[in-house]
Amino acid sequence: MAIGGSNKGAAFFMLNVGVPDGTSSIKFPYRHGAKKDQNNISSVFIHQLGFELKNTQKTENFYRNEWDHRYNQGKRACVRGSPCMVCLIKNTDYSNYGYVVFHVSSDGYCDLNDGLKIQCLSDSVEEYITLKEIVDAFSDENCPGLKDKTRILIIQACRYNPRNPTDLSDDAGVNVEMVSTPDFFTGQPEKGITQNNPSRIPSDLDPIDIPTNFLIIYSTTSHRFAKRNTVTGSWFEDELKKVVDAFPVDRPMYFLQVLTETASNVAKRESDPGGKKNVPCYEHRLTNSIIFRKC
Repeated sequence: MAIGGSNKGAAFFMLNVGVPDGTSSIKFPYRHGAKKDQNNISSVFIHQLGFELKNTQKTENFYRNEWDHRYNQGKRACVRGSPCMVCLIKNTDYSNYGYVVFHVSSDGYCDLNDGLKIQCLSDSVEEYITLKEIVDAFSDENCPGLKDKTRILIIQACRYNPRNPTDLSDDAGVNVEMVSTPDFFTGQPEKGITQNNPSRIPSDLDPIDIPTNFLIIYSTTSHRFAKRNTVTGSWFEDELKKVVDAFPVDRPMYFLQVLTETASNVAKRESDPGGKKNVPCYEHRLTNSIIFRKC
């Protein structure tokens, strides 16, 4: 729970893992092990920190129009009782919450014009939402009820540049293609990428565009692939859960310190010790410290 009372956090989870042999599998290959990401993040925020999950109807495998109904043909409105994520975020009552966390796990890459892009499921052409769209969804303008409240965005997605040979050859020895069945059961590391991403030069959200009271956490640094183990899930969520699991119940938890320890542990897991390190990072414009207590 957050300092100052219980039930102080609202949570929104969005996991794109794919459907094996489904109509979307050609454009969105199945992400072995990614289901663990949401399990791990739920353990941290729901079970140990006392946040409340708001999108209980759907947390997995989002098409772009399920993120925002304005992507529907003709911009058809949401079906009554089944809002898109943007509408759910906008219409949630935040009066009893001091914090909001949004976690997304999917494939991604950096685009010259749009910055970090996160892939959604699709049956024909590849479709993405941008980091800016996510930030806008939680903005004071879209959600006046979030004014002065802390918003934590956790982005589990690759941030590589398809046009940079150094990015694409990153970490020799780690599988780029889908892992084989033997690798799946032994828990070999896998890169969460697709093979048909548009060739663009990377450009993440400009720090000056980060609104006040936002903390944005990336599972990896710019120009890097995010790492995922096919059994234990993505490295960041796995290590974050371990750090929070080990944290004493009777002590205040300074969340940025938890992130620092998590990043250090992820870096130590690097599959190629002689190469560049895979390190989670964050940027923020916080006006208050983030302090939690475990339930």
